[in-house]
Amino acid sequence: MIPAHDEEQLLGACLASVMAAARHPGLAGEAVTVVVVLDACRDGSAAIVARLANEQLTNEQLTNERLANERLGNGRLGNGRSVTERLTAKKTPTTLVGLSVGFTNVGMARHAGALQALDEGARWLAFTDADTVVRPDWLVRQCASRADVVCGGVRLAGWHALPQRLRRQYLALRRECPDGRHVHGANLGVDADAYRAVGGFPPLASHEDIQLVASLQHHGFRVAWLDALRVITSGRCNARAPEGLGARLNVLQESALQESALPEGAEPRPAG
Repeated sequence: MIPAHDEEQLLGACLASVMAAARHPGLAGEAVTVVVVLDACRDGSAAIVARLANEQLTNEQLTNERLANERLGNGRLGNGRSVTERLTAKKTPTTLVGLSVGFTNVGMARHAGALQALDEGARWLAFTDADTVVRPDWLVRQCASRADVVCGGVRLAGWHALPQRLRRQYLALRRECPDGRHVHGANLGVDADAYRAVGGFPPLASHEDIQLVASLQHHGFRVAWLDALRVITSGRCNARAPEGLGARLNVLQESALQESALPEGAEPRPAG
């Protein structure tokens, strides 16, 4: 599930990575539905989803036609495998769906995407953001965790290009959580039955991910904290969620600028 609000600049890269993760051979041919929740989008985000969905459908049709032609021949492929063997070894079937809503609320958008996936019979719900790129093994490692909830880590895109003061303050912020257990909507997985049991994401404009995980923990569901399973998310400061990562980075950036302008020995104001 991917909530998107005017994300035409970054959505294509996100979807390319998610579609690759959905086709990972470790999923053993299990069908995957990728739901992009287009929340009050006024840009070209919907067109990107439609184009990629059409390309996906066309590729599948071409593959089916080629296999049908081979079946009419001698029943064997160029590498010596039979058509039946090729069909058995095919990649994970993946469907891309765009869902248009007008919430301008990330908690409600995530939940709408989850309900769509649940209606289609999903057993596992994986969440990321439209400004994020996931690893090829992102989904298969979530599903293999044997936990009810997976909380993965994040890495900021272009980390080494960020101002040194901003990087220092960001790392200090991360260390405020002593056990290192961070919750990110950009890297979260939940078992479908567990999600249903707690009612899903609350309709919050921010911190909906933290509240969901807290509710799951309260109800006794098992959480796997996989910080090493990291996604790459944008380090932009023009936030979509009012108190999300981008908003926090904006505060840290302003604080870093103030710190750089202070006379030597002066104390900066705390960020936040």
